[in-house]
Amino acid sequence: MMNARESYSESCNINVIDDAMIHINNKLASIYDFPLPQKTTSGELKEFVEMPVKIDKISHSLLKKLETLTLKQSESTKNQNVQPIENSREVDTVQIKYYVRLLSYVEGEPLSSLDVVTDDHMFDCGKLAARVSEALKDFSHPTLLARNSVWDIENFLKLSDEEYLSRVSDIQFRRRLQLFFEKFEEEVVPMKEKIPKQAIHSDIAEKNTIVSYRHGKQEISGLIDFGDLMYSYRVCEIANCMSHVGALRKNEINDCRVVLSGYLSETELAEEEINVLFYFVTARVVLCYLRGLYELGQECNMPNDYVRKITNDARESLGKLLTRLDDQRDLVRSWTTQY
Repeated sequence: MMNARESYSESCNINVIDDAMIHINNKLASIYDFPLPQKTTSGELKEFVEMPVKIDKISHSLLKKLETLTLKQSESTKNQNVQPIENSREVDTVQIKYYVRLLSYVEGEPLSSLDVVTDDHMFDCGKLAARVSEALKDFSHPTLLARNSVWDIENFLKLSDEEYLSRVSDIQFRRRLQLFFEKFEEEVVPMKEKIPKQAIHSDIAEKNTIVSYRHGKQEISGLIDFGDLMYSYRVCEIANCMSHVGALRKNEINDCRVVLSGYLSETELAEEEINVLFYFVTARVVLCYLRGLYELGQECNMPNDYVRKITNDARESLGKLLTRLDDQRDLVRSWTTQY
């Protein structure tokens, strides 16, 4: 089900992610644990294999239609109407080609699994973001710039399309989101050229930040999931971390300051980065919310409690963050006050 162009693209993605994990291990392995690519039985870092996968028949028919369009076959073939099977509980077994690779295991558990998340955990997440950012600032790869992701802040304004906003049933809240998009375009877009860019992990969130028992307590000990690695604005590393980790205790306005303080204990933010910080933190939450609504609205999707939780949590966070849009400069000033 993967054509030659797709397989080449996926191979490049795996290569850049593998190289980034090796790079950051060389820099920070004495402090944190990260996954490392391992050789397969054939001695390679990845294998292209065909595997049997069970899939509901609606999804199968949609995948076949998508494959037909992707392969750019003749117009007559493109326009064939592949009808979904009405009974979505029926299952097909299909052969799908995947790239398979091995990664070393990172001991510990996700920060999100802890019953109690302390100020120290949040502060140390900020330190982790700063150290990862510093370690990746000199990372380069031939295909890094070519990676394109819906999670890249460069694509944020695309979410202002009706395709996404129409899924927000609360008309008043939809208008607040529209206002944020307008302010983002007005305040952030003209400044983008002045904001430093580099390779970033981009998803230092509670589910990817690993804690383990060290020095008599649970400490931040590692980071996993480099799948969203991208070349983007340096400040996005800490902004994304603040948007996720800062919301763990449902006290975003204060806890974002704790996370940022950890970051600022290791490095600095340029004035231009501080000026867009609120917008980047809030944009990440908007992205989680609107993408979540979009995913939940897809007919071929099976029930997804994880996406539903992320979407609901993002909605709750936005209820607090968007109320500070008019005085965001004062809020950021309070965040940059050392914890």
